[in-house]
Amino acid sequence: MGTKLQAERQRLLIISFVFEHASAVAAAFQSQKDKKILVEALHTYLGEFRREVAGTENPDFRHDLEKSRVVLERIVMALGG
Repeated sequence: MGTKLQAERQRLLIISFVFEHASAVAAAFQSQKDKKILVEALHTYLGEFRREVAGTENPDFRHDLEKSRVVLERIVMALGG
């Protein structure tokens, strides 16, 4: 369980970084093709992430994961997805 928790915390850090630097991330994907690929990848990841959130038993950790899910969904919307 400790390894899974560490992996989830690492993911939260990455998501936080991306959200804080969303404009730079969006600028890095200037072409529509690049944005489409990124949005498709995020949609795939979000599906898996939602299942992980649903399976998380710790309420505090689940709450943190839910916040991350919302951030990821905002990023997808900002990219036009």
